[in-house]
Amino acid sequence: MAGPKWIEQLSKSFFEYPLTGIESHVQMAPLPHRLKEDPGPTARTAGVLILLYENDEDFVFPLIRRSAHPGDPHKSQISLPGGRQEETDSNLALTAIRESSEEIGVNTENILIVGSLSTLFIPVSQNIVHPYVAYYTGTPNFQLGENEVEELIPIRLHDLLADQNIEKRTIKTSYSDSIEVPGFVLDGHWVWGATAMILMEFKSHLLKMMGKGESPNIN
Repeated sequence: MAGPKWIEQLSKSFFEYPLTGIESHVQMAPLPHRLKEDPGPTARTAGVLILLYENDEDFVFPLIRRSAHPGDPHKSQISLPGGRQEETDSNLALTAIRESSEEIGVNTENILIVGSLSTLFIPVSQNIVHPYVAYYTGTPNFQLGENEVEELIPIRLHDLLADQNIEKRTIKTSYSDSIEVPGFVLDGHWVWGATAMILMEFKSHLLKMMGKGESPNIN
């Protein structure tokens, strides 16, 4: 199977191609002017994971719908698994792995970090998010954290790479009663905010890599 070989190519690509960062983030940002905002003293660091695994003839990664906890600015939103760094985490990659394991029940020993994307500050939650791309060896047996995750949403990599999958919607947020924001339509789900910004950079990176003929097809 060509899957692990492509993952090796993906890992090398993070050294070969510069990340697009804010250039990608601004395309999906609800409030583009806040992308250059400096984190305040109360900001916390966090790690999230784009966890690729093989399914049939494609790679898939899980998104989650967070539980509706009162006071959580991201309640019920679709996001990547992950969370805030704890003192016992020696680095943010381990934070992303630990939090993902707690939220979706994956075996940490099967997770291989293959690269990282640009850091993103989220003013509404005061989180400085560090996104990582990882590969899961074998088939994950997802077990959702009951207090944190309402739903797991598997997304095919080809759906993320599709040409026409961006849609603007007018929504109510914690900072506006009515604002038009862009988002990805992935498997019938509309994904916006920080998750969409991270996924846009990942998509841009993959398209740049695939321009060299390195296709994610795992036949």
